[in-house]
Amino acid sequence: MTISSEAGDLFATHPQHAPSRTPPSGQRPTGLPDDWQTLAHGWYRHPLHPLYLKPTALTPLQADQALVTLDTTLDWQRPSLSVHGKTHPIPRRQVWMGDAGARYRYSGSLFEPAPWRPMAWHLGELARHAINRELSAQPGQERHIDQHFNSLLANRYADGNDRMGWHSDNEPELGDRPIVLALSLGRERPLRFKGHPRSPYAQDPAFNLWLPHGSLLVMGRGCQDRLHHALPPRKLEGVRISLTYRQLLTASR
Repeated sequence: MTISSEAGDLFATHPQHAPSRTPPSGQRPTGLPDDWQTLAHGWYRHPLHPLYLKPTALTPLQADQALVTLDTTLDWQRPSLSVHGKTHPIPRRQVWMGDAGARYRYSGSLFEPAPWRPMAWHLGELARHAINRELSAQPGQERHIDQHFNSLLANRYADGNDRMGWHSDNEPELGDRPIVLALSLGRERPLRFKGHPRSPYAQDPAFNLWLPHGSLLVMGRGCQDRLHHALPPRKLEGVRISLTYRQLLTASR
């Protein structure tokens, strides 16, 4: 794929991956639950579920430039979706982006992908390379991801009033036990998790995971079968952009 100058400054010195930034020895990121396991290369893992977080996946410069560029150049939309038989505009803005033909249907609406923007493509590849180079190399963690993610749902939350309801990313087009990557830019907010109602974890306590600016969350294989997640409203100011990369195995019709 040919990359334009949109991402040139951001990735000029790091063409393959972002540099690893690990907190000083013994220092855990603020907001990370105490029971999360410390892995190598700045990664952390939930003690039970295949959830992995690298709080400093991007450098501050990379994260700042990505936030400004994507916020000001993407064609943000506010579509209406059908929920319980009623149609409502979503409480955020979004862009569905990806390879040609990567159509996606949810809540009764079919979304045709906008073409990849160079920066969005590069960020997805940075995330994939970080997983392959750092996380997959550790015993017992996620397997190597061989192919690029062919689709991206970008969500823009203008402030704490914008939100995302409870759901799992388990549409049939994603196949069995998909991996979903989430890069967070802008205002740090907590993603809330609870047990999937049809899983053995349905009665487990819900928990929050704060996602800092420039962090990478990996919802690994089996996560969508175990957990629901949501971004509840909060009394917080500031824009947040979430880039969630997926691999569509079949296009929606």
